[in-house]
Amino acid sequence: MGWNCLFQCLIIQLILFFSFFMKPQGTQLAIELSQCSKKLLNDTSALKRVLREGIKKCGLTLVKITAHKFSPVGVTV
Repeated sequence: MGWNCLFQCLIIQLILFFSFFMKPQGTQLAIELSQCSKKLLNDTSALKRVLREGIKKCGLTLVKITAHKFSPVGVTV
C-alpha cells in the first residue's frame, strides 16, 4: 500500500469520525435561478422577503439572513 493510498484512507477515517461526532447545525442551499425578473433578482429586500415567507411556510426556524449586493448587478442572499 503506497503513501497516497494510506493518506486517502486517513482522510476518509477523519471525515467519518467528524461526521459521526459533529452533527450539522443547519442547512445551506445553493439555488441557481433562470428566466426570472432581473429586477427581482437584483432586489435584496424582495429576495429576503421571499425567503422568509418560504421558511415560515415550511415550518423552519430562521436564524439569520445575510445578503451581499454586487456591482453593477447581482445579489447573494
